Amino acid sequence: MGEWEKVSLEPGQHQGRQWHSPILPLSHSPTPPFAHSPILPLSHSPILPLFPLPFSPSYLTLSQGAGIIRLAAATPDLMNTILEIEVKLNGSNLERLHQAGFELTQVRPRHFEDNWLLDSPDRRLLQEGSALRVRATSRGGLVTYKGVVHENTGSMLKIREEIESEIAEPERLVDLFERLGFHRTFRYQKFRTVYGLVVDGHELEVEFDETPIGDFLEIEGDGQTVLRVLKAAGLSESDIIRESYPELQAARCKQRGVPLEDLVFEE
Repeated sequence: MGEWEKVSLEPGQHQGRQWHSPILPLSHSPTPPFAHSPILPLSHSPILPLFPLPFSPSYLTLSQGAGIIRLAAATPDLMNTILEIEVKLNGSNLERLHQAGFELTQVRPRHFEDNWLLDSPDRRLLQEGSALRVRATSRGGLVTYKGVVHENTGSMLKIREEIESEIAEPERLVDLFERLGFHRTFRYQKFRTVYGLVVDGHELEVEFDETPIGDFLEIEGDGQTVLRVLKAAGLSESDIIRESYPELQAARCKQRGVPLEDLVFEE
């Protein structure tokens, strides 16, 4: 069980504030103060990303697990915000993790993923920097909303809101979104192998992606632990790739002087 933190706030006290974790000394209690809450485990977080709170909670519970930080506020309508924390690197750096002595355990073998991004006719999601994605795999698929990347954290890591759920019929869900006015705007494919990495009790997920434009490595998990792994492997900010796969493909097409093309394997 991780540590727990309760922060008492007066109504309106959050206005104009940006929160860091830990805010107050933690109680080191083996059980959470609000065991009925669906979002509670808190590990030794580094700094919670600068994240203005758009509500007036009476208390704030912070938690962090593999790849996400969660905020739960005691408001009349409980607000849950899940933040994805990750870093993207060139795929060749997988070997550098091995050389640094990290033991990677394969948790899902190499598999094919077919991804569709969807957007409204006015490209509202693209303009605001968020994304709606439907992913198809041999196991079914995932539907994911990715929020705007938090650029003001001063961190090397990419931090953004993420809402994700497993689905049984990805193609049918795409059809449903089409009926609701969200149309396919970009398709990208990859082969992914997923590894687990445990560092001082913190579980990280290491994903090795093979794409039509090269191999990439993504590391997700507790922010402080991810940074420790990068440092131990001799990696710095200059090694980090901040662009998403759609952004990488857009830059590639622009350089070639052609309109945006889907990032798919040749048949």
